[in-house]
Amino acid sequence: MKDNFDTELECLTAFDIEEHSENLRVLVKHDYYSSDNEHGRIILDSLLDGLKNDSSKISSLIIIDSAVKLLSENGNLISLIASVDTVYISKDSIDFYNVDTDELPDNISFLSTNDLAEVIIDTMPNLILG
Repeated sequence: MKDNFDTELECLTAFDIEEHSENLRVLVKHDYYSSDNEHGRIILDSLLDGLKNDSSKISSLIIIDSAVKLLSENGNLISLIASVDTVYISKDSIDFYNVDTDELPDNISFLSTNDLAEVIIDTMPNLILG
């Protein structure tokens, strides 16, 4: 018996890419990407490095939860922060993870979770890492 498939499926639709992609709003949630293992940390570090290399397209950067632990490592996240004009960091996460903020760039706004929730709603991040 022969199967007939008369239904046409469109598997992948064309992506609608904005002409002005310099309005990238990035939210970093964790100190790893995908799963909490060494490979996830390597992937996140590479993603942050890629973003740092094209940071002129980033309009805002939001850092919450365990991603604040990356601030102690002085790596790609610190470089990315220094190259972005608008940076918001969860003060509650800084306090919870006991992260030292003395050596961070001056372009950071430390916000409570309530205030940060408003920023997230207002900016609607279009790239979420973590």
